[in-house]
Amino acid sequence: SMIDPEVDPLSLEKFGVTQQETLHFSLTIAGGEQRVARAAHLKSEDQLNLILKKLTRTDARVVLYSTGHGEPSLEDKLEKGALFFKEALEGENLEVKGVALSSLTKIEPDVSILVINAPRDNFTESERRLVAEYISRGGNLILFNEPRLSQEIALLAKPFGIDVGEDIILEPSPNTGLSIEARVLEFSKDSPITRIFSRGISLT
Repeated sequence: SMIDPEVDPLSLEKFGVTQQETLHFSLTIAGGEQRVARAAHLKSEDQLNLILKKLTRTDARVVLYSTGHGEPSLEDKLEKGALFFKEALEGENLEVKGVALSSLTKIEPDVSILVINAPRDNFTESERRLVAEYISRGGNLILFNEPRLSQEIALLAKPFGIDVGEDIILEPSPNTGLSIEARVLEFSKDSPITRIFSRGISLT
């Protein structure tokens, strides 16, 4: 049988399967709830402390992750997925919950952060209003944008004075044999990323 070390670390121990330089931790608490965590290439005491905090947390802050608009899945560990992002947040003693904003009438005050990650489909006006109301009450918002995918992040950011441009900076991928032209319409001479640019450049 196949064992996924990300979701079933206990079976690794049961069958004596090892994963190089990866430690798996588990804790069963009152009520039978089982919490698991993993650490790849554990190098510091701080990393271990974060894992122990995650397993023993009693007051984890809540992170809402918007779903229902084509966002990357929290359970997908492939390149386009958000599983590793979720695990990183949980490692900081944060409880991550996927939720469709359309199912809510209000974002509760105990939500520490709202994450909107590169939606493919547009939000409704009521969903945008829900986000704006949450921010107006002092909430925290993280927006991730994927260029040329959708204008939704730009629409959500605009009321907060954030102008999301159409500029794209491309990094060449080695051994592809493709020539990629990166056109930068507006750029800052003060930025270490774009200060050498004077026009569109071709990357091979």
